[in-house]
Amino acid sequence: TGFMNNFVYAQPVKIWFGPGKVKELGSVLDELGVEKAVLVCGHHFLPQAQEMMAADQRLCADFSEVEPNPQLSGAIKTAELSRENHADAVIGIGGGSSIDTAKFAAAITFSEEDPAAVYHGEKPFPGKRLTIIAVPTTAGTGSEVTQVSVMSYGKEKRTINNPVFMPRAAIVDPEMTLSVPPRTAMNTGLDALAHALEGYWSVNHQPISDLMAIEAVKTILSNLETAWKEPDNLEARTAMAYASLLG
Repeated sequence: TGFMNNFVYAQPVKIWFGPGKVKELGSVLDELGVEKAVLVCGHHFLPQAQEMMAADQRLCADFSEVEPNPQLSGAIKTAELSRENHADAVIGIGGGSSIDTAKFAAAITFSEEDPAAVYHGEKPFPGKRLTIIAVPTTAGTGSEVTQVSVMSYGKEKRTINNPVFMPRAAIVDPEMTLSVPPRTAMNTGLDALAHALEGYWSVNHQPISDLMAIEAVKTILSNLETAWKEPDNLEARTAMAYASLLG
């Protein structure tokens, strides 16, 4: 097809990447001017979340009942916590489910509308939203740098694409993925591979996204098996976290 000389590219999320980066959450909050934040995580992460809250008073509340297919009710509860605590940010820590819940909660906290009507697209998201910080614990969804939230309402499941969901910051710490079981590491790694291939095949592809897609595929093919066979191999986990981010 030759070189494409006409494209638009934007990446509005500031990314902090590297082993141990989650320990720098405090300085990220400083930089973003966050005074109060609600944590969203899965119940298995709650002990670590409580340690984080004890260490930084700005982490004022937590919602830890995120389900594998996150329910709108969880986002509504998180938004209620944000209002009660006068929070100015929501931090999603976990897989796609926690991050998607944090995104949706941040987008509806200031809404006067029925959340179900907003969910169905019958009512708009409000103009004002909370700051979203995403801290992935799996190397797969890449949700920390997208404006997509996958949310369920009863048996219905919607993938909603809206700029209001774009995080302001992503802290990608490969050490956070060490606790992920081998099978999940494989499944999420294949998810990242699919994202990279889909990006490359997309009719909307362009040179910058192509570079990332190619790099992601190469990195996944070189490291996924090691991450699966040697769950404690930080080098392989770091490579997978990087590839997922690129994908």
